Amino acid sequence: MKKLKEYWMIIILLICFLGMGFYWYEWRPYKIRIQCAKETVESYESINSFGTPDQLKLYLDICLKKKGLEE
Repeated sequence: MKKLKEYWMIIILLICFLGMGFYWYEWRPYKIRIQCAKETVESYESINSFGTPDQLKLYLDICLKKKGLEE
């Protein structure tokens, strides 16, 4: 118990870094992909007669690149 009191600041910092890492590498990309997929579906519905699967994939790729997920 005494050791825990000595290292409480390190434990809190470690938990914060793990939380920030989870947000940056897991949660943020997940939300961006959902948002880009919704935008792609909405654009497909607006240009339904002209949209092809290749155009939809291209639009999705552009959206992901714009938001910083794909290179």
